[in-house]
Amino acid sequence: MDAFLSSAVEFFQWFISLPAQGYENLIRNSVHMWDDMSMLNYIRMIAIVGGYLFLRPYLQRWGERNQAKQHEKMLNEKEMQKKQGKEAKISPNALRGGGGKSVSFKEEESEEDKGKGEEWGKKAKKRQKKVVEILEEKKRVEEEEDDDKDIMEYLVDYEEGKDGW
Repeated sequence: MDAFLSSAVEFFQWFISLPAQGYENLIRNSVHMWDDMSMLNYIRMIAIVGGYLFLRPYLQRWGERNQAKQHEKMLNEKEMQKKQGKEAKISPNALRGGGGKSVSFKEEESEEDKGKGEEWGKKAKKRQKKVVEILEEKKRVEEEEDDDKDIMEYLVDYEEGKDGW
């Protein structure tokens, strides 16, 4: 029993010391890994990182195409199964007496609005409306200042004792 308790205590001490040891190893390795590197090793590292950064977009597109092909292949297999009759001909809802009712919703968007992008939320619409109002107010103020400048052009300053006319 004493051997079991002592080994259990040893295990827990070791387990508790793991994060501290991991932290020390991380700091030591991240600082001292640069000490033994030669110029050739630096060039290799730069070439590997640069190659990765260069090839990553191409590899990502290649993976996307392969995934799309696999997805399309799975869909085609399901369609073939349906044509061959492997799918159930009666849905479970029909067996439960659902009556086959279906609900269709009217589209709120008109056909013209499709393809214009994402819809804005209420807050975004309010913010945009405020920005438009502020811009219109600035434009109106600038036009009034321009009108005042045009009028001042035709006015003559009158001083008493001088012939202004």
